[in-house]
Parts: sequence; structure tokens; C-alpha cells
Amino acid sequence: MTQIDQNDGYGTGEYGEGGYGGGGSNQVPTSANVTRALTPTDTWELDTALNLWPSGAGTPITWWQTTLAQQRLGIAPVPDNVGALNLLYVALATTLTGAGVNLAVPDDWTPYILWGTLQELLSSDGPAFDPLRAQYCGRRYSEGVELARVVLGGN
Repeated sequence: MTQIDQNDGYGTGEYGEGGYGGGGSNQVPTSANVTRALTPTDTWELDTALNLWPSGAGTPITWWQTTLAQQRLGIAPVPDNVGALNLLYVALATTLTGAGVNLAVPDDWTPYILWGTLQELLSSDGPAFDPLRAQYCGRRYSEGVELARVVLGGN
């Protein structure tokens, strides 16, 4: 038998049992021991696919945050029963203050760090994707690495 912790919603039990299906002993899963992953959406999709989502109640299937304040989310449809919501998220990094970051690199070599950074940005998927310029930046970065290796007598 699976025991559900009311604080986090995760189950503990024998192999094959738990919140992801209700167990291996042919028991029918109840709403108390079923975990569902909610898919992200927006209010346009909710209005189009679930036209009664603001007023109807049921088992939640999706979440959105497009029309809500920052660090808030909504789930749809409105839950018809009490449950727990577990969030898995990636915390934001510390906010940059503009005070600068110290690099243990001589000033003569900092432009090559910029070339390497530009190469990474221009070769990533997205609106800034530009493979030709990324290739050029990569060559300039490699040139700086090789120049530093020769000047500093490295291998």
C-alpha cells in the first residue's frame, strides 16, 4: 500500500507503487495517489480549446502565467478537489549590478574573451543565430588562444 505524504505529494512504497500510477497490486488509483504533470499553455489556447475553463471545475490539465502578475501561475480547469501542487523550477541567477566582474586575464587578452562569447551567442538557436559570423568569431577566439599559448610559452 502506498502512503502519500500530504506535504509534498510523493508516495513511498514497494517497487512499482507510488504516485505515478497507484501501485502494482491491481488497485484502482484514486485522486489521492495520482500525480499528473501539467502542460504549459496560454489564455488564448484555453479560450479556444476549453471555452468554459474560467467557470468549470475538473481535474487540472494545464497551467498558464501569461495574464498574471510576475511569479504567479494559474491552473485550468479550476480543481474540483483539494490537492497539492509541487513546483519544479530553475531559480534565477543573482542580478548583475553593473559593478563589473573581475577576470584573472590581462587586459590585452580580454578582446578574445569577447570573440568567444560572441561565437557562443551567434551559434545558439534563436533570433541571433548567424553561423557565418559565429564561425568568424570562433576563428578570432582560437587566434587569441593560440597567441596566448605562444606568448606565455604554454603547450
